[in-house]
Amino acid sequence: MDKIEIGEYVRTKKGIIAKAQLYQDAIYHEGSGKKAIFHNYEADKGIIADIDIAKHSKNIADLIEVGDYVNGERVFKIEKDPFIKGQTDIFFNRDEVDYWGDRSLSQITDKDIKSIVTKEQFNSVMYEVEGEK
Repeated sequence: MDKIEIGEYVRTKKGIIAKAQLYQDAIYHEGSGKKAIFHNYEADKGIIADIDIAKHSKNIADLIEVGDYVNGERVFKIEKDPFIKGQTDIFFNRDEVDYWGDRSLSQITDKDIKSIVTKEQFNSVMYEVEGEK
C-alpha cells in the first residue's frame, strides 16, 4: 500500500472510516533482545494499525462502497467521472417508479456527503428476527 498522508481518510478492513491525524511507530522489546515495530495512525476514531487499513484517500467519497449508507440511504451504485478529478456520483435506489417503469435513482456528489455508515458497521448492529418455523 502506498504511503498514507496525515489528513487522509482511511477505511479499515472492518469497515471503520476515520481521518488520520498522526503517524507513530510503536516499538516493543522482548526479553531476548528482539524487537517488533508496529506502524499506527492516530485517528479521530482511535488508533488504527497500518495492517488494518483496506484503502485510503484524500477524498472521502473514494472510500464508499455499494451497500454502505450515506446520509441515511443505502448506496446502490457508484460512478467516478474520469474527466473531473475527485468527482464521484453516488446513487440511491428509490422506491418510486419512473415513467418507463424502472426504479428511479437519486444521486449525490462527494460534496453532499454528511454521514456514512459502512455495510460492515450496519451488519454488526443488525438484529435479525427469526421467522416462524
